Amino acid sequence: MEDRHPWLGAVLAFGVLVLPGCEEPSLRPEVVWEGPAAEVVSIKEWDHRSSYNTGSDVDRSGRLVAFVASVKDGPEGVYLRDMERSVSRRIDVWYTGDQPAPGTRADQQMHELGSGSPSVSAAGRHIAFVSNSPYLVPNDTNRKGDVFVYDHAHGSLRMVSTNGEGLQANGDSRYPSISGDGRFVAFASRAGNLVEGSTHAMDVYLKDRRTGRIALISRGLEGRRRGGIESLQISDDGSTIAFASDASDLVPDDTNRAQDVFVWERGHGVERVSLTSEGDQLVPFEYEESGGSFRDGADSVALSGDGDVVAFATHANGLVPEDQNDNVDVYVRDLASGTIERVSEPSGGGDAYPDSRECGNNGQCFTFIASHSPSLSFDGRYVSFVSGAPGLEIEDRDDPQGTDEDVFVHDRETDVTMLVHRTARGLPARAANIYPGTISGDGRSVTFGTDALLFGKRPTASENGHVYLQRLPRRFRLADSG
Repeated sequence: MEDRHPWLGAVLAFGVLVLPGCEEPSLRPEVVWEGPAAEVVSIKEWDHRSSYNTGSDVDRSGRLVAFVASVKDGPEGVYLRDMERSVSRRIDVWYTGDQPAPGTRADQQMHELGSGSPSVSAAGRHIAFVSNSPYLVPNDTNRKGDVFVYDHAHGSLRMVSTNGEGLQANGDSRYPSISGDGRFVAFASRAGNLVEGSTHAMDVYLKDRRTGRIALISRGLEGRRRGGIESLQISDDGSTIAFASDASDLVPDDTNRAQDVFVWERGHGVERVSLTSEGDQLVPFEYEESGGSFRDGADSVALSGDGDVVAFATHANGLVPEDQNDNVDVYVRDLASGTIERVSEPSGGGDAYPDSRECGNNGQCFTFIASHSPSLSFDGRYVSFVSGAPGLEIEDRDDPQGTDEDVFVHDRETDVTMLVHRTARGLPARAANIYPGTISGDGRSVTFGTDALLFGKRPTASENGHVYLQRLPRRFRLADSG
């Protein structure tokens, strides 16, 4: 099942230039870790062979966590864990309440078709997700990936990727994002029958679950849009949606031939926000690899709950004057002021990447380093992200070429960046795989998946890692700040 950041499954190997003048790690401030040990989310009350995370989300308080896991030899499913009650339940279950008999066609399909991409409402009552299974609701006959919403209070499940009359989509739907009260769901779909005049291009839609109305958000200037959609998020009140698209006809003068980040606001339409500090469109990073030419723009979109702040990742240089490192960084744009800042930086600022790299025989330098998958607290103060950059924190002893990734949280108010992917002893963890999660609305908790041994041993027999919830310190403190 595809998650909300589709490009993360690919190896991030980009051509880079050697950059002089990077600050030595020894001169950077040391951040003091005062947080508790991470809590295991994906332990369940039944036996299983693996718990493999490809996505997780958390409510505003950090109590309820939705995550993706596979149990035994089954498909990926969506689970909801109450961290206070230590209770888990699967929410994408067969609508009859029973599981299909072993060996039947339904049993085979249940093993082949999975669910993923959970999005949790602020209060935790509603969870939106994508599933390919035709057995979650009665009369699911479109044989497409659909968006569903689970009501935690009533234990009910509804398909929402339908048109205003309830007709099922005739194309795959994905990337669901649900508003704070669960009324609005934004998602992308290739369906051509959700609204009048829609095509089978991947578009962004907004569904009002109260009225049943659905609206096309990514409409082109001339009514029809050309291009795709990759990742989106809705604000808590449902009035704002941020999304990434390579379409060139959403706003005037889009000529960079690259994927950009856009924001739709009710009553104001669509604007492009992946701009430089001077208001110019980004210049995509161009490189050649495996015989192909690429133009990297912006992706991996996050929106604060209040709808005022957008975060995204980009390989492009020059969004701020100091960024010329030829690597993927995370940026935040304040929609009210129009200002943009790079947040994938060590505490106090500077560049997180090494100033020298080994080059291949073809003369081109390669790196696996990238900062990506941002998530924002409700007010946009805290930004979580994943990075393989070795210069974000002194304690991080990962591979200098960035083959080990970690989870970080940046406090935009104090300009402190803290590594939060740690062992039970508080030391930086090392993992072959990190699966991005989200930061809670209150900015006090972060979810993520990792195959690192955070407790010295795996919490169960899993070989593929687990989902964790990390409670954050009440303040991010530097070693010399007292």
